[in-house]
Amino acid sequence: ALSINSRSSVLFCYLGMAQHALRRNADALTLLQHAIDLDKRNPLAKYEKASVLLSEERLEEALDELERLKEVAPREASVFF
Repeated sequence: ALSINSRSSVLFCYLGMAQHALRRNADALTLLQHAIDLDKRNPLAKYEKASVLLSEERLEEALDELERLKEVAPREASVFF
């Protein structure tokens, strides 16, 4: 799929989610950050990045990412706090 559309933020986001499921958090963060770089308004990539950071107990960074997500998608129920 990446060979067809190597600029797809969604594809990189899902690859990052798969890496997180495999507990490859460094790879997951790299892929999720690439997804965000491709589309700064991708709420799923931001949410998943915060989730990976939270799983690593990087609480301040996770909260910062959720704050950025709240700016992009203020009505998203999963980030309403």
